Amino acid sequence: MVRLRLTLKAPARMATPFAGFDNVFQTRLQEADAFYDEITPALIKATDPDRANLMRQALAGMLWSKQYFYYDVDKWLEEHNVTPWSGAEERHRIRNGEWLPCLLR
Repeated sequence: MVRLRLTLKAPARMATPFAGFDNVFQTRLQEADAFYDEITPALIKATDPDRANLMRQALAGMLWSKQYFYYDVDKWLEEHNVTPWSGAEERHRIRNGEWLPCLLR
């Protein structure tokens, strides 16, 4: 097992950087078990533990990869000094510049 700890202190200044690690890790495992137990349908848990585990893995993957992506098109266009009304030459000097006419239709 690899143990990591994020801290602002230098490792040399910490007498026991992983004190209590096992307890915290066990607590987080119990919290995760309780969470997935609550959202997994009882029928699946009772009839097919493998399906329940598969469901947990799929949900965990979706939660892990959930990201917020904010793309401010107006700001990007302003930073690149391009507008939807710019000429073809100006639009084609930027990546995906050919998209602008399609967006205006």
